[in-house]
Amino acid sequence: MAKNYLNLVLILLFGCLTILFPRIIFAENVGFSVKANIPKNQIDSTKSYFDLHVGENHEQNLDVTIFNQSDNDIIVRQEIFPATTNSQGVIVYEKNDERLHDPITDFITIANDLVEIPAHSSKTVSAHLKIDETSFDGIKLGGLHFEKVEDADESKGLAISNNYAYVIGVQLTQKEQQVSQDIHLEKVYADLKDYLPAFLIELQNMAPIIIEDLRIKIDISHKGEIVPLKNSDQTINFAPNSYVDLAVYPDQYRLEPGIYDIDIKVSSKAKQWQWTETLNIKPSKTDYIYKDYAETSSDKPLLINWNEQFILLLIIIIISLLIYILFLHFREKMSAD
Repeated sequence: MAKNYLNLVLILLFGCLTILFPRIIFAENVGFSVKANIPKNQIDSTKSYFDLHVGENHEQNLDVTIFNQSDNDIIVRQEIFPATTNSQGVIVYEKNDERLHDPITDFITIANDLVEIPAHSSKTVSAHLKIDETSFDGIKLGGLHFEKVEDADESKGLAISNNYAYVIGVQLTQKEQQVSQDIHLEKVYADLKDYLPAFLIELQNMAPIIIEDLRIKIDISHKGEIVPLKNSDQTINFAPNSYVDLAVYPDQYRLEPGIYDIDIKVSSKAKQWQWTETLNIKPSKTDYIYKDYAETSSDKPLLINWNEQFILLLIIIIISLLIYILFLHFREKMSAD
């Protein structure tokens, strides 16, 4: 009997690990890799991404070799994305942002976005870089994005999938002169963020440079009150000329109508900025947010989004059961002897 329970717990443990950590267990199935072919105008030859010095009226191809290590032919989609800053304060290369002015995607084009690579072979693909009479300070930053296209058969089954992609950074520089840091507060407002009601603060990095280790402190209080209702303190990396939408979630995600003071302090190693804004959230606004919240909550897919504490607790419970069953198995064996 104990042996049967032991087998059951082992199956449950493996199943939980497979669901919770699919990237670790199936990472070996990615099946392809990419490599940038570094050109002569590379600034730092030790970098594995494109770190290029370019001038006005400049034109060249950015060549990347895709290696297919799998036993099957594969199709890889290649795209170019600008550097953006996500709400966690991480620089990413995964989407376009219409708010960006003169992003790197204005200068790089990809003729063939889908590339087929036979099994156990490689193929070199190109993105075309063309700069007319454009002159810019600082840097233009983006990433070449490579993702395997799944077959129709592979996409069937459970709605749990991992899309593995590679990104090769592209950084363009024209001038060597220093650029001053400059942060602007665009707006404060209330809306849904990741399906949840939140206070939102939109900042822009006006400078064409990466600002690292930027500390942002946000205090939200009812109008005229000293003690903050909610606060946030985080450190981010800010992509050049990008925007970041920082969310501060109210307690129990209950966003109440009212007038709020929002105090924002931003500091880098070189400069500091501070704003105090008043946000008037009317009942009609909260009604609209919660109506939208109810609709998106019912429409969004069921996602496994357990936090680390819950995952750790679940693993501890399973391991404890495993030890207990091993103890029972040992005791039954001793009794039989």
